Amino acid sequence: MSIDVFNQLLSQVEAANQSKLTDEKLKLMHMAVSFRIHDLDSANEIRKLLERLEELANEASQDPRLSANCRQSKPAVLQEVRDLLLLKALTCLKYSCANMDINEKCEVMHMLIPDSDFVKIDKYRMQCLGDSVTIIDELVGSINSLNVTPKTIDKSHVASQTRAIRETILPQLYFACCFVEDNSRIKELFNSKKWNYGIERYIVELKTILQQG
Repeated sequence: MSIDVFNQLLSQVEAANQSKLTDEKLKLMHMAVSFRIHDLDSANEIRKLLERLEELANEASQDPRLSANCRQSKPAVLQEVRDLLLLKALTCLKYSCANMDINEKCEVMHMLIPDSDFVKIDKYRMQCLGDSVTIIDELVGSINSLNVTPKTIDKSHVASQTRAIRETILPQLYFACCFVEDNSRIKELFNSKKWNYGIERYIVELKTILQQG
């Protein structure tokens, strides 16, 4: 069912204009971090989604119906979702597939990344971050910049803060949640009791997703 819903969301992204891309991207990212690898069949379904995302990104970059800005931003959105989905799949393979032996894990790796080496799984996970290898520092800095209380801000500030959370913080949180088991600083952030009020509900949602793994 989740595969079908994800494909429906992809269809919405295909039809989305520039103003709707952020909303559709966040829906896809939320679904991407909820996927799990249980066996070879589920791994193959994720492989198909990765291929579909890449195909759509290539098509969007050459679609004459789109504006010049959209031909740049839509492929970037699809690539970011693809990177997150691959990162989540690799993270699941590393930490949550105790039912698989090493041969099955290697087979899954080859499905997701042809000619890959399971020993280098962390290298492939880091590559999913692309230019965001400083994601931890960026995340902490962004949260600190939004560290205000409801009593000290007006409505216009609330609107700009909400926009910043959705456009910047939330995508970073989706990527960061895949490194909770690797990085003590990320784990500390996710376990913090001092989250900004505007971010807290997203943290709760993500922690719920992680606990299901």
